[in-house]
Amino acid sequence: MPEPTRQTLAAERSGPDLYLTTRFPLETPLSVAEQKAAQLHALLRLLCEQAPGDGGPDAGDDCAQHSALSLAAELAHQTLVFSEMALRHAPQTAGIG
Repeated sequence: MPEPTRQTLAAERSGPDLYLTTRFPLETPLSVAEQKAAQLHALLRLLCEQAPGDGGPDAGDDCAQHSALSLAAELAHQTLVFSEMALRHAPQTAGIG
């Protein structure tokens, strides 16, 4: 049984593996995908605004940029998974296509 560590986040150890589970109470896959897409968009906008353009003293902050890009990649992956799930569970409409 997962042990809650935060409101919607739980960690569980099974043998040598560690699982991190995120709960989205009362959400649909499509609404979660929408939230993740909005978060990803905001993060990418921040990265664009913070991109070094003048070679100044902040241009060498590779660690912060790497962390932000890693977060962007994770949000993109979550968005993909929830979007695929939404498509699988969406009602099929006859005659479209």
